[in-house]
Amino acid sequence: MRILEAQFVPGATPRAQSGPEVAALELLTTTIWPGYADKPLRGTLAATATAAALALSGDAGYWLIPAGVPDVSTPMLPSFRCHSSFSRSLPDPAYTLEVRAVDDQGQFGPPLRQTLTVLPNAPSRGDHG
Repeated sequence: MRILEAQFVPGATPRAQSGPEVAALELLTTTIWPGYADKPLRGTLAATATAAALALSGDAGYWLIPAGVPDVSTPMLPSFRCHSSFSRSLPDPAYTLEVRAVDDQGQFGPPLRQTLTVLPNAPSRGDHG
């Protein structure tokens, strides 16, 4: 997985500490396919979060994206928005997307996980998000 708006950090995400939680993760779909580019990801973080860490199972690291302004639907909580792209080679039938909130002290909160199912090919135009 690659996220252009984020910084890549090699290695596994640190274990959950006393950091903030991810309040919500929003995906248009939970399907991906080889070569899928610009899949939108967005979420809401706890009030003390300053960043989100996103990792895909099997990857060599994770992506750190700064928290942005609150979303209209959650005006008191920071949010994140980004677009992810996936390799043309996705050998497994499913992957786990893990999102963690991070505070200004670098403390990671508990993970929020979502399974992403791999389709063999891109769906017909208009059938994906």
